[in-house]
Amino acid sequence: MLSKQQNKTLTNMKKFLSIFTLALLTFSFQSCEKYEITIGDDFMDDIQPIFVDKCSSCHPSLLPPDFTEGAVFNSLTQYNGGALIDKQTPEDSYILVKATDGHSSNDVSNGQKEAILSWIANGANKSN
Repeated sequence: MLSKQQNKTLTNMKKFLSIFTLALLTFSFQSCEKYEITIGDDFMDDIQPIFVDKCSSCHPSLLPPDFTEGAVFNSLTQYNGGALIDKQTPEDSYILVKATDGHSSNDVSNGQKEAILSWIANGANKSN
């Protein structure tokens, strides 16, 4: 049998755990929601920044394909006859392979890969 003090402590611990669990679940759902919102397939806001951040240091305007800001779209859609992206089978796009195969130490994250894949699958347009 528990004393009054032990019972009170146990009740307080249960309340704390309930509140903690609720807060944790709330934070988890907000994190997922934020992730979905921040990784989209809008070219100028979501796709170009990935290539500028991950690729432009090794692919400036003098070393094709050019992944500097403002040149990314043309490089992705026109470089080598458009060979970097495959609109028919987006998951086979050469750019996705190069961006995730250890080509550099700046491989894109899974979320960034999904955004690029979504952008290609939705037509690889410059604007939505």
